[in-house]
Amino acid sequence: MRKLPFKGFDNRELRFIVGVLLVVGLASIFNFERAYVRSRDVQRKNDLKHIATALASYAYDFGSYPASRDGKILACGIPEQLRPCEWGADGLRDISDLSYPAYTDPLPNDPQQSEEKARYIYKSNTQNFQLFASLENKMDDEYNRKVADLQLPCMGRICNFMVTSNSAIVGVLDEKSATESVLPNGKK
Repeated sequence: MRKLPFKGFDNRELRFIVGVLLVVGLASIFNFERAYVRSRDVQRKNDLKHIATALASYAYDFGSYPASRDGKILACGIPEQLRPCEWGADGLRDISDLSYPAYTDPLPNDPQQSEEKARYIYKSNTQNFQLFASLENKMDDEYNRKVADLQLPCMGRICNFMVTSNSAIVGVLDEKSATESVLPNGKK
């Protein structure tokens, strides 16, 4: 049997192949972006749950949660001069005994904080706390419209996800009442 030489594709066939490749490429780019959004939202939810666990351990040891200032945990520095902890840089630890293992080190930060698009927010009156984040996907099962209605800014976006020490809390905790009792009395 004699083989016919391959003469290539004609113009119509080439246009069809290029068109199919463009459609597949565009669909892939859209799906990759959705996957990145989902992965950042999963990280945000996991980060806040991790911080909440660390705060519960802190409260168990000291009898209260750390106070808050400017949306940050007020538990860094030295006992005489507490300062807000920086997300992604400072750890939550016993500042009076640095040999004691950190509750979390460093505190996680929002995956887009370096781009100044979002950051986590911490509010506490030392008896309860609230942690806020802004999920990108409004169709996420844990997107909370009631939290979004509070209009609390998580840097460039409105917070719409919350982890709290007490689910009965309505509204945003007042930071001002927390600054009077800043340093816990000591570990149990």
